Amino acid sequence: MILTFLQKNTRGIFLLLSILLGLATGYFCAVLLGLLLQPGAPEPVRQPTRVTRPARKPVLNDYQAILQRNIFNSAGGKLSFAPSTPTRSSGTPTATVGNWTLIGTVSGGSKPLAALAGDGKTRTYRLGAKLPGGARLTKIERSKVTLTLAGGRQQILELPKKNASSRPRARAAAVRAGNRKPVGKQDYAVRSLGKNRWQIPRSAAEKARSNIGELLKQARVEPYVVNGSTEGFVIKMIKPGSLFNQIGLRVGDVLHEINGVPLESPEKALQVFQQLRQARQINVSLERRGNPMTFSYEID
Repeated sequence: MILTFLQKNTRGIFLLLSILLGLATGYFCAVLLGLLLQPGAPEPVRQPTRVTRPARKPVLNDYQAILQRNIFNSAGGKLSFAPSTPTRSSGTPTATVGNWTLIGTVSGGSKPLAALAGDGKTRTYRLGAKLPGGARLTKIERSKVTLTLAGGRQQILELPKKNASSRPRARAAAVRAGNRKPVGKQDYAVRSLGKNRWQIPRSAAEKARSNIGELLKQARVEPYVVNGSTEGFVIKMIKPGSLFNQIGLRVGDVLHEINGVPLESPEKALQVFQQLRQARQINVSLERRGNPMTFSYEID
């Protein structure tokens, strides 16, 4: 029956298939044309590549043109560079002694020492001691010391010298008038109060305290050693007319104690000496020709 139907409608079926085939072909062509005619994605714009050179550190010659023009003073002519020579800094700090002042020395005996003032303090140092700042105390003499710096350079510190121009004119006039006082004698106005007792005017004491270097030059003492231990200090020299001479001290006296403090070492002697700068009463225990004695001094 189907075959009979196909035979009867062959032309119709063929026409229908032709139409369907034409529609399919048209759709395919339309799709194909759409794909071919679709605009493509725009190509990215290529930026020109810039070659960057490593930055060069400017040198002095780069600024030579500025100096030649001398824009700040065109009438002054051309300028030029004057490169400075670099200085190498040493890694080792250089010791300085400018802030040290020599106060006194004990040069006699086997253990000399020196009293140095610096930074508002007075300290005693033995021979060979290292000072704050790197200097080393390498030599101690009666009125000066030698400091050796880290680099081997040496510097000498001396006791302050009294300025001759500062002496009172009245004293010079008295000498011209025929005053025949011993050389170096000064009138400290020391007054005797009885046996082994003296009064020292405050003005004379302040004058002596303000010039310690000159005061220490008026006498020389050495440690008094008995059986290997220091038991005081013996006076080896006293300048005539000095303060020490006017307060009753003599060459050969052995000083044992001052204000109850035993003078058992050079350090202790210098420390006591510094404490006496503010004392109003001074008591000295000494020995003269084997006889113990006590001297008393009032500062008023």
